[in-house]
Amino acid sequence: MAKEERKIVKRAAEVVLSAGERIAIAVRSGLQLIPFGVGSAIETWYFGTIDARRLKRIDEWISVLKTDLGLLEDECRSVPETFFESDEFAYFLEGTIRRVSFEVAEEKLAALRGVLVSVVVGNPSLEFDKKSSFLKTVDVMEGVHLSVLQLLASRRLEEGQEFVGYPEICGVLGATKESDINFVYSALDTLANREFVLSGPIPLEQDGRLVKAKQAFRCTELGAEFLAFIRLPA
Repeated sequence: MAKEERKIVKRAAEVVLSAGERIAIAVRSGLQLIPFGVGSAIETWYFGTIDARRLKRIDEWISVLKTDLGLLEDECRSVPETFFESDEFAYFLEGTIRRVSFEVAEEKLAALRGVLVSVVVGNPSLEFDKKSSFLKTVDVMEGVHLSVLQLLASRRLEEGQEFVGYPEICGVLGATKESDINFVYSALDTLANREFVLSGPIPLEQDGRLVKAKQAFRCTELGAEFLAFIRLPA
């Protein structure tokens, strides 16, 4: 394991050193336009700490990644040495590290670790395009999306494709305020657009208006596959 871990850390460091250069140039140029010394003060504070903060975040993420891989030692030993020199491994390592360097949400950091673990020891028959699509999907996922999908996937496993009512979903997630309830529905809409969830029969009023309170959803096979790839439990 140690050799593979060193390779991951080395490649991660290389990505970190180059990932933010273009952004940094643009931000610094913009700060110079802020008058009265405010821009310079922001630049001193921000660029004096950002590299340290990003590197600390990535270091912590890699530390947990090493633990995750350590739990799969037998699977890791069976990975061909040449895989760690492949374009596919480089693509996913760089893709996850770049995202980690700007991410703060723990759910998404965990999902990104899951992506890299699955790339190393996951289903070898899963095609590259689908894995790449799943990685990019993490970008549009927030904690609520993942929580909703996990809830629906757990019902899919326990009770066999059971549809879960929208009010029950909100209740399990603790969404009581109107804004939170609407946010959950927005998350369901995003998941449906990704074909990760499926709505049951659409309940309509006599005038054709949708009755959200009577709507129900279930996790699709693709949604369950996505959760498995990012290694979040259903």
